[in-house]
Amino acid sequence: MNRMIPAVLALAAALCALAPAVMAQADYPSRPVRIVVPYPPGGTVDVFARIVGDKMGERLKQSFIVENKAGGNGIIGAEYALHAAPDGYTLLSSGAVVYSSAFVRNPPFDFLREFTPISQIYYGGLFFFVRADLPARNMKEFVDYARANPGKVNYGSPAPNTMLAMEVFKRQNNIDMLHVPYKGAGPTTAALLGGEVQVTLDTYTSYRSLVEAGKLRALAVTSDARAPALPGVPTLAEGGLPVLKAGSHGGFWAQAATPRDVVDKLNRAMVEVMKRPDVQEPLRASGVVPEGSTPEALRQAIVTEQEFWVSAAKTANYQPD
Repeated sequence: MNRMIPAVLALAAALCALAPAVMAQADYPSRPVRIVVPYPPGGTVDVFARIVGDKMGERLKQSFIVENKAGGNGIIGAEYALHAAPDGYTLLSSGAVVYSSAFVRNPPFDFLREFTPISQIYYGGLFFFVRADLPARNMKEFVDYARANPGKVNYGSPAPNTMLAMEVFKRQNNIDMLHVPYKGAGPTTAALLGGEVQVTLDTYTSYRSLVEAGKLRALAVTSDARAPALPGVPTLAEGGLPVLKAGSHGGFWAQAATPRDVVDKLNRAMVEVMKRPDVQEPLRASGVVPEGSTPEALRQAIVTEQEFWVSAAKTANYQPD
């Protein structure tokens, strides 16, 4: 009987050591949660993270605070989140597409292995924006115009992903356009207004005011269905053109070692938050479809998205810096 005492004491000690961790997870969140956004303030991911984070705070009775850690095509912010304690108190908000090998040469981590998904918050397509004075009212007219003027139509790209999508589009439709790269939507918008380029492919958020003012025209969207913010803008398929599987997904992630019950609690709260009209309305107005999901659905969306970009990079013979 006495021989069992050390074993019993050891088991009791182990249970005592485990108890605080179990209680911590049960009480989660018991302190503010950081949401790392790997881009500058004001962009699409940043704005959506703040909207969702604010409502998550209301739902879970704790502050969700956004921290911007921009740089390195998203790598700096992702590494910052990755090296935090895997306890659910540091999350990452991103579509994760920038961590694909299509955009980053020798990325310092395997994103889908070292992060675990929590929930998707939106998905959407990219829009073709042209100057209002371009003689093309739809995508068929644009393709005809570009074919009739080989090498005379310039397209601006705010990021590598939009460039790759446009390069695929060029090959699909046998047109010749000159690529002019820019660092972000702001310089691209200025180039459109100044006449340096005639067309770009991007998300709706940064161009919304110019479309509403009649200075730019949206001709088509790459998604399978029309965007709720622009129901009058057809899909490429509706315009009789080849489908372009270029889009975007946004979601929340945690480190892979985060306890599953914490991930599940965050997922349940986020799915509920994404049903709220005061969350859905601003996202829909930005040209995307708001949607909560299972963690597995977000992972699969990103896997499919990355497959497209890797294929597009091969098509364009693009090598990341």
